[in-house]
Amino acid sequence: MGNFLDTPITEKETEVGEDGKFSYGLSAMQGWRAQMEDDHIQMLSVSDALPNVSLFGVFDGHGGDMVAHYSARHFPKHLTDALDAGDLKPDLAGFDGKAKAAFESSLMALDNELQHLQDVASGQDQSGSTSVQCLISPTSIVCANTGDSRAVLARGGDAVPLSHDHKPYNPEEKARIEAAGSHVKFNRVNGDLAVSRALGDFVYKRCETVAADRQAVTAFPEVRLATAA
Repeated sequence: MGNFLDTPITEKETEVGEDGKFSYGLSAMQGWRAQMEDDHIQMLSVSDALPNVSLFGVFDGHGGDMVAHYSARHFPKHLTDALDAGDLKPDLAGFDGKAKAAFESSLMALDNELQHLQDVASGQDQSGSTSVQCLISPTSIVCANTGDSRAVLARGGDAVPLSHDHKPYNPEEKARIEAAGSHVKFNRVNGDLAVSRALGDFVYKRCETVAADRQAVTAFPEVRLATAA
């Protein structure tokens, strides 16, 4: 059955945690896949310098498990480095704009790092992963989305979307794909990949005439903001 098992693995990895700001719960199940291709981040405080800023995220892998697991392990360091470079102080002045810029630069830096890993450079690993993450301060929620995993805010009984699926047939996504020398067929990039943004998937990032954020498949996130209250 290729990358699928004869019977699903239904045991779940479950965790709960809390501090003075949040209570969270998470659960993950491998299911029918031959490997657990998904991973997550849960950080009640992103750093000692920013104790009131939390990070939660999901990486939904495809074509293998390497990119999702590597991203979950290494992305927080990229993000905190970017936040430090943006001079985000504990008083969180200008949080929304600096968080947006940090997500954009750190996801692209992570993708560049992935591209130069030996297994990727040799072509041995061709996996990819979506990414949806929320950086939460006492006043704001900044959601960075790359791909088609979803973030939804529950507020007053209403569901508030924090992300928008990046599908190849979306007009703006299709225009970028075609400008990078690829095409959309069967609603997929080159008739194969069902998302138009992802970490990894470097077979779709080979156009030499466009920048990394304009490749047919790009790691560059779409960022949305919401108030925390």
